[in-house]
Amino acid sequence: MAHVQNITVDPTKVPSDQGSDLSSAGIPLFYDLSNAGTTFWSTVANGGGDIRVFENDGVTELPREVVSCDTATETGELHFLADHVDSVSDTVFQIHADGVSSDYAVDAAYGRDSVWVDY
Repeated sequence: MAHVQNITVDPTKVPSDQGSDLSSAGIPLFYDLSNAGTTFWSTVANGGGDIRVFENDGVTELPREVVSCDTATETGELHFLADHVDSVSDTVFQIHADGVSSDYAVDAAYGRDSVWVDY
């Protein structure tokens, strides 16, 4: 069974001159997986290869890098490439985990290298 975890970017943490427009490259964001809920940890595969990141529409997938994901300690580090963040209202992203999907190749469209291609 798949699990969806919403994460919200607080607009007060986004520089007002940045607004909704990032460079065409986007910006890598960090999410501390230890903040994920109990249901996430009971679903996600150890190592996090099944983690996918989407815009709030649940359809538009974003590149991500799972640096670590340890189900025993419920800790991990996730980076993803956001194409927008808003300095006026909350920006919501979705983290999906199904416990079975395979990880992307590092050079795949949604794999690790795509998060950092312009950095």
